[in-house]
Amino acid sequence: MQSDSEILPIEKLVGETYYGPILIKEGTINTLYRVARAGKYFIIKTAKDGNSRFEALIRREYELSITLSHPHIINVFTFEEDSPVGPGLVMEYVDGRTLGEFIAENPSMETRKKVFTQILEASAYMHRKGIIHNDLKPGNILITRVDNTVKIIDFGLSDDDAHYLTKTLGCTAEYASPELLRQEKTDSRSDIFSLGKIMKDIFGKRLGRISSKASRMNASDRYADVESLQKAIKRRHYPLLTASAAIILTLLASVGISLGKKVVDLKEFKDRENAKAMFCDSVYNDTKKKVDAAFAELDSKLENIPFQEFGYIELSKTYNELGKIWKTFPKLTDDQALVSGFTLHYQTLVNKHYDRVVNHICRMESMMNHEMSPDERIFYVNLIGNDESYRPYSTIKD
Repeated sequence: MQSDSEILPIEKLVGETYYGPILIKEGTINTLYRVARAGKYFIIKTAKDGNSRFEALIRREYELSITLSHPHIINVFTFEEDSPVGPGLVMEYVDGRTLGEFIAENPSMETRKKVFTQILEASAYMHRKGIIHNDLKPGNILITRVDNTVKIIDFGLSDDDAHYLTKTLGCTAEYASPELLRQEKTDSRSDIFSLGKIMKDIFGKRLGRISSKASRMNASDRYADVESLQKAIKRRHYPLLTASAAIILTLLASVGISLGKKVVDLKEFKDRENAKAMFCDSVYNDTKKKVDAAFAELDSKLENIPFQEFGYIELSKTYNELGKIWKTFPKLTDDQALVSGFTLHYQTLVNKHYDRVVNHICRMESMMNHEMSPDERIFYVNLIGNDESYRPYSTIKD
């Protein structure tokens, strides 16, 4: 993007409201143009191909965004009915790059911390205003070039009443919460899921336990709100102290030192630990078989599905089945350390398959990219709306 300080010819400004639209980005739902007015640049977001349904989403985005005023959220000024590029939302122009491009520059850890802190501050603010973003991802977070300041953009999916198909076409599945993909009602924990994924992008394995908890499949297992996530980050050194204490106690027990006047028998301790290890191995192996089998069945279904939208439906159904496996963990043992270990093992298995399947679905073509008759499109949209599996239109044609 060019600098705000770039000077425009004065004769071009006389009698003009907005001048010189330049296409910046064309997406599935909207198109972005850079325009000029009174020597400054602005961005106008318009509906893709003048689509009335997409325009309604942009108008809704304006209604939500105009209520927000935060240094790390993009400023929205007005909805222009008669701009040079048609009806559209007018917002500030940011000379910056996306979070993904920022990370690719390999910034210092201090700069990364500053950026993520600003992302959390902006997220906490919009949640206090009762707004769930529902599409937090690196592409919707801009970082200014001059001082690495965060600007969150694109509130187009914040309306819970938006059509499921539009949401599926708009959001990025890798960062979208499972409940959003399942067309369920979302709350702040949907954004927490996305923030966990973004945290992993920014910090890698640092803060791994925190980012893993934030992006757990079940909303009830995540942090309840941004403030809880912020507190967990501040307390990030405490688990290390707890782990150190556990190691010391284990070493003391292994050599039979008296704890509270009771001597731990070395053989009894070894037998107990061996039994625990065998139990863990059995559960881990059984869990791996079940998770692998669930995704193998999903792979088989995806081979015969031509549209992205049905891929997401089948992925959602697989999640529901996997949830039944996870729910058995607390019933296996009362040992919270073992339960935590099972949960982490399970999450690791699922995430490995999830990333692969999402990449596959993203390479599939959207239904919007297929030419079809109105009746055929309505048939598929009804299937999606009813959360049904894919079946060809030809099966009912005759």
